[in-house]
Amino acid sequence: MPLVDRVRIAFSYAREGVTWRGLARILGQAPSTLWDNVRPVYKALASLTPVLPDGSPLETFGQVISWCQNHGLTMVIDGTELPCQRPEDADEQALCYSGKKKRHTLKTIVFTDCLGRIIWLTPLAPGAMHDFAALLDSGAVDELKSADLEYWVDSGFQGLGSRLAHVVLPEKRRKGEKLSRASKFFNRLLARERVVVEHANARLKSWRWIAPHQVLHRNVDENLYVAWLLTSY
Repeated sequence: MPLVDRVRIAFSYAREGVTWRGLARILGQAPSTLWDNVRPVYKALASLTPVLPDGSPLETFGQVISWCQNHGLTMVIDGTELPCQRPEDADEQALCYSGKKKRHTLKTIVFTDCLGRIIWLTPLAPGAMHDFAALLDSGAVDELKSADLEYWVDSGFQGLGSRLAHVVLPEKRRKGEKLSRASKFFNRLLARERVVVEHANARLKSWRWIAPHQVLHRNVDENLYVAWLLTSY
């Protein structure tokens, strides 16, 4: 099969989430033959390194911190969930079942700058894990303690302000009280600024091979990495 065709098929699968059986049926080939032809393309993509917005290779979270500090940028942090097949192990099933999504998922914490460019993803965590717990588990908070940055987060990261300086959180309503008009106005402004990370999540998930329900639990990590690096280029 010509290399150009292999690349086109690879991107058809990654971008549109068409199954191998569907592609094989369209092209009139056996799924195993098709996969043997396209597998080298995915191996080549997985060997690439994500890049920062200036095009420099990105290998460590420390580079992200330095980039934001040197350019005076704010970090916007948000958790996002990716559906996966139900794990075989019963204990793992419980860990991966998301009460929010009502299905089995894996979670990653997305870091963008204030312009909405994805600059880091944490390793995948079980879908039942809270956003703040997943962030702590990734070790990113420990590295951020010495950084002089501002962070925009949502209410899923309550408690981050006690660990890092300059954390901007939505105002929270206390039990038995109502939010003041000023607090509501502030929350709307913060949500308007934070929407860049929601758009970044949407761009990441536009690579549909990380979103369909048929994605195997063991494949989500690699698929997410390739989607991130393709989004960063």
